[in-house]
Amino acid sequence: MKTSMKSIKIKDLAQISGASVQEVEMAIKKNPAIKFNYRLLTVNEQREVISKIQNKLIQNDLPVSGENDPTRWEVGWTEILKSIENSTFTPELLKPQYFKYDIFRLNQNFIKVSDIDFEYNLFALLRNIVFKKYLSSYSKIIEVGCGTGGNLYALRNLFPEASLIGCDWTKSSLQILDIISQNVSKKIEGKCFNMLTLEGKENLQMCQDTAVITIHSMEQLGNSFSPILDYLLYKKPGIVFHLEPIFEFYDSGNDLDDLAIKYHKKKNYLNGYLPALEELEQKKMIKIIQKHRTHFGNLFEEQYSLIAWKPKT
Repeated sequence: MKTSMKSIKIKDLAQISGASVQEVEMAIKKNPAIKFNYRLLTVNEQREVISKIQNKLIQNDLPVSGENDPTRWEVGWTEILKSIENSTFTPELLKPQYFKYDIFRLNQNFIKVSDIDFEYNLFALLRNIVFKKYLSSYSKIIEVGCGTGGNLYALRNLFPEASLIGCDWTKSSLQILDIISQNVSKKIEGKCFNMLTLEGKENLQMCQDTAVITIHSMEQLGNSFSPILDYLLYKKPGIVFHLEPIFEFYDSGNDLDDLAIKYHKKKNYLNGYLPALEELEQKKMIKIIQKHRTHFGNLFEEQYSLIAWKPKT
């Protein structure tokens, strides 16, 4: 028997985003028709999902993060690039291919949705809420690992006067930014930059009026985050903002979290970054503004945890 339908309400969105109810209400005003309906899985469905995850964990061909090879990403973003080149531009074309699931994690439970755009719509709303909350006062915003440029397109709509720069290690990503720039009122600059090696760092100028953001890109560094962290400490932007899977937020005593921990390790996703920031804060080198677990994610992990910090000047 199926479980009853539920919906994510404004107070739930506030809990997920770490923002106030008022901040959420302001963001929803632009898209009041979007509904986030879901139901909890039945016992049998949950068993099937857990079995699927366990099978994934024993596969030997899962791509692993932390390797200095943009080939896989070049292939993926080239697919998006060709789709954009062959169509009339719409922001929907910027949606990455990994938004494809109908089962998610919410508050350490599995949920099932009927709308295949559920995750993307919730991410887009979460993104707008936290962008407005943390980035409104900055005249320059640099996204490191910008992928398809969807986040920069959203930023252009939110902050039309801001100077926007997208950095990526793939040529196709920078070509996508060129196309986006042709369809917005103010150009978005593209810069080639490798987070692992810092190749291209000379092209990035930042100061106290600069915000640096990463969304689902720091995850690819594994435990090799020291170069980019040291670089940010040296350059001292006004704020550094992340939406990433944060290993240390998981609770190993929770069965669903334990699966996410194993998946996180299997993929060699970002590990040790939050403790490194906390140590820097203890040394009074940075100020952590926010560290927040959204308790929302895909089938395998929670990839929307929020960290915002500022280097001490």
